[in-house]
Amino acid sequence: AKGSATRLQQEVKVKDLLLHEIHHRVKNNLQLVSSLLYLQGERADGDEISRVLRESRNRVQAMALVHETLYSSDNLGLVDFEGYLERLTAAIRSSFGGESDAIEFQVDSAGPGLEIETALSCGLIVCELVTNALKYAFEGQETGCLRISLSFSDDDYLCLEVSDDGIGISDGALQSDQTLGLTLIRTMTNQLDGELAFENGGGTTARVVFPLNQLPAPGLKAGPAAQTPATAT
Repeated sequence: AKGSATRLQQEVKVKDLLLHEIHHRVKNNLQLVSSLLYLQGERADGDEISRVLRESRNRVQAMALVHETLYSSDNLGLVDFEGYLERLTAAIRSSFGGESDAIEFQVDSAGPGLEIETALSCGLIVCELVTNALKYAFEGQETGCLRISLSFSDDDYLCLEVSDDGIGISDGALQSDQTLGLTLIRTMTNQLDGELAFENGGGTTARVVFPLNQLPAPGLKAGPAAQTPATAT
């Protein structure tokens, strides 16, 4: 019995090492793609092409950071979403250079760790919403604030929210199916089996409510908890 337990522990250790290696390699491959997009953007002719390449790079970064977060964690089952959000928003902010210097970022996650598929969908939604806010929300404003949060809507649902205190978004823009960003947001929301809503008033708030179809692992937040927002740098 003791020998069986020892073999089982060794097998679990080997599988954990393999999973770490897989996440490490996926992260490296995605970062290579991100670097190629960056180099291409630096050599692109025209602002529109540079913009498209930058946004594509940010989407790849959103996926790579999920694997990086898992690789650097002792828990390979769930993504520490607060740490992930802070890294993701910092990466998006950096991609805009000085354009985002006057914008305050607040990240607040009182929700649980997320499974990798859920974290990827949420990360891509956040990437699109934050990118759109930095592009359009603060036109004509010297300063602004972006808030990104994940919290419990109730015991069985989570609420992902991105809000700004900018100029608001038009109804026509929300109803448009012509933009890749909104199409991607709606697609990811459907993958989460969630509901997407926008609110205007003192800025724009985008809210995705989706079911929590997973059990939190030890060491990650498992229930509603008050938490002080942290400002991303």
